[in-house]
Amino acid sequence: MKIGIDISQIAYEGTGVAQYTSELVRNLISNDSTNSYKLIGFNFGKREYLARFCNELTKINNNVTFRIFPYPEKLSTYLWNDFHHLNLSSLIGPLDVFHSSDWTQPPICAKTITTIHDMIVYRYPETSHPYIVKTQKKRLSLVKRECNHVIADSKATKTDIIDYLQIHGSNISVVYPGIDKRFFSPSLSDIEKVKKRYNLKSNYILSVGTLEPRKNIKRVLKAFERFKEHRLVKDKGPVELILVGREGWGTDYKLSQSVRSLGFVPDNFLPALYKNARLFVYPSLYEGFGFPVLEAMAAECPVLTSDRGSLKEISGNSAILVDPEDVNSIAIKMVQGYIDTAFRSDITSHAKQHAEQFSWSKAANLIRNIYESLVR
Repeated sequence: MKIGIDISQIAYEGTGVAQYTSELVRNLISNDSTNSYKLIGFNFGKREYLARFCNELTKINNNVTFRIFPYPEKLSTYLWNDFHHLNLSSLIGPLDVFHSSDWTQPPICAKTITTIHDMIVYRYPETSHPYIVKTQKKRLSLVKRECNHVIADSKATKTDIIDYLQIHGSNISVVYPGIDKRFFSPSLSDIEKVKKRYNLKSNYILSVGTLEPRKNIKRVLKAFERFKEHRLVKDKGPVELILVGREGWGTDYKLSQSVRSLGFVPDNFLPALYKNARLFVYPSLYEGFGFPVLEAMAAECPVLTSDRGSLKEISGNSAILVDPEDVNSIAIKMVQGYIDTAFRSDITSHAKQHAEQFSWSKAANLIRNIYESLVR
């Protein structure tokens, strides 16, 4: 079976889509000696980065080839989503299955499958940039019309796909992404390195994610100011709120002296950042999955997250759930998660075990089975 995968999105380091694509592809290729893979990328500025990623995989599996096209993002968007007449098969040759990215949907002579990570552009369009909304809606209309099968990251996302795109449920498979094993065992030396590198105090609350309206940062900042004024919090000494993530759009946040934004943090530093945090806060308005929640659980950091959608679904009974639109509720639960030792212990007691259920090898096996069923 000849399998083609669009890996363009791994160029956007620090995003959930980049993480999903790179880990899925690595696990598909590392454990498959039967099928052949053709990796396709569309990017101008980071074409060398994509090529390096592909070259590493050719050393693992000699059934891997790749083709990186030096097309700027807007050109590939126009070619595949708007013009939509240039058949990709004429550029890359025959395939049995093609797994498209979450950004473009080219016409191709193969069985087609795609992953829809979320339905933000329909449910919360005001929290995304207008260009993203326009591009995603165009792509999703093509997915509805042309794709043979869809993968959803969660049951909540599958429900949204059915509701907004009217794709039949039998054509959608829920496959949970995995969590990288490094999050489960950050070393003491790694923790010390991270504390020194970022000048971290002993008490800090952590939030990880691209800084954009959907991540609910403004309410987190307001809740943190109320949290700091609590008497029992003051008794524990100074505390910082540490924000980690690239700047998205709509980031006109005013940060107080006790709030720091570290920007993009390399993946190898994240496990220690989670492990050393006293509380992880992630009351996002909407997520298709929510990697940071499970990453924090794997590192045994108490988690506070939203009581809705996929975040409630994937956190099980191992997180503090709050109404993400209620600042006072977020602040109260932050206090409880920060100072109540028994409560913290109860929340984290099964969190690591819960996170272990989300495996990339399991996800890759399930998706490979879907490829095979499509060809059959």
